[in-house]
Amino acid sequence: MKYQFKTGIDSKEYDKFVRNFPSTSFMQTPAWSLVKTAWDNDYVGLYCDKKLVCGAMVLKRNLFLGKKLFYIPRGFVTSYDNDEALKIFVKELKNYAKKNGAIDIKIDPFICFSEDNIQNIKKNKGIEVRKTFTLDTDKIVKKLENLGFVHGGFKKEVNAYIQPRYTMAISLKDKDGNFYEKEELRRTFPKNTRNYIGKYHEDRGVYFSYSTNKEDVKDLISVLHCTEERQHIALRSEKYFKKLMDAFLDNAVLFFARVDIDKYIKFLKNDMKENENKKEFSTKTHDDFYIYYHKNGTQMRYKFTALKDATSINAWKTEEELMTWARTHRATFEKGYNCIIAWTYKEIEHHVSPTEYAEIQGIEDIMQCNGKRMCKRIYDDKNYILHTYFVWYWEDETITDFAERSMKQNEIRKQYEVDYNVPVNIYALEELRQGKTKKINIMKYFEQLEED
Repeated sequence: MKYQFKTGIDSKEYDKFVRNFPSTSFMQTPAWSLVKTAWDNDYVGLYCDKKLVCGAMVLKRNLFLGKKLFYIPRGFVTSYDNDEALKIFVKELKNYAKKNGAIDIKIDPFICFSEDNIQNIKKNKGIEVRKTFTLDTDKIVKKLENLGFVHGGFKKEVNAYIQPRYTMAISLKDKDGNFYEKEELRRTFPKNTRNYIGKYHEDRGVYFSYSTNKEDVKDLISVLHCTEERQHIALRSEKYFKKLMDAFLDNAVLFFARVDIDKYIKFLKNDMKENENKKEFSTKTHDDFYIYYHKNGTQMRYKFTALKDATSINAWKTEEELMTWARTHRATFEKGYNCIIAWTYKEIEHHVSPTEYAEIQGIEDIMQCNGKRMCKRIYDDKNYILHTYFVWYWEDETITDFAERSMKQNEIRKQYEVDYNVPVNIYALEELRQGKTKKINIMKYFEQLEED
């Protein structure tokens, strides 16, 4: 086999290669270069017997003293199975980077980490069977490390990566490569997801629509502004989204959800009537969690898993961890069906500036939020509400550049971060260990379940 590395590949040829490739990202299409106008770009690839087998759209940014950064978003475009081709491609790419004054090549490959095996879900009557591709992923990572790349690891912080760390996708085709019919596709979703489609939203007056009209971006921006004000964050501008739509044309779609307020009010009134005769401890005033207890092995290692709306949110390794959470959120327990029901105060989170945070006269505690950070808590015992305050703040509202504002925000937030090994709900933990509060015997509820 004869290999040849080329730069300056025609964009139409490269676009055809990417579109016909089994698995790749839109960030490797030439259209993405029309969005990233602050970067120069080039299309490079490796040909085997005159056929393109490895490719990459390289974004180039000028740094200092004539040096450059090479970034290949969601690349390479290759199968990773041909070790020889991959080795030659990376070697030639490095040579190309050196000749152009690049000091670093950054990649974030579009690699499948895990997958919901739809066929297994169907066979098991809706029970999700998760198939992980960790081994295959590790092999690819190892290959890239052997070629000189350094893996950044799987970090949890949102700000740790340029692009979102994980991308979730739904296959629109079955195993034979045929597109699903609408109802067939719906049946591939987990049961809990299916429940939120159709009548669930219609009863509440929620309706969905989509648009390919660039002028409708203004409606999207109006919603984003509300989010920015509520969360004290900065999101993308109207200009950015219009640039996306110009670049991707009909492939760029805006999705909207609209609420019929009158219908929603009617639904709420009916819901309130249905709950009038229920006990005071209800979801009208409290959050409810369903807690399951697992015994693992002969050493009786405990794990408590909390579910809310059928979504796993917590797993405590010890009873003490569970107790600190229960104390913080003022939980009371009762026996449910095959589980324990924990009724807690509703938690409302407030994002404040450092100055506002310093003035709050509340209990200082530690919470889990993109890592672990300091917070202050105030209890409203009359309305069963826990107010949690933490710093999420833009230092200078006059700065409009997204990257610069993010950097300044992160500098402030880091002042309130704590070591990842420090436990959350530490105030309640100290109360328990010092005997200032009575420990709840949660195990008795699980013993009752075992007797049943």
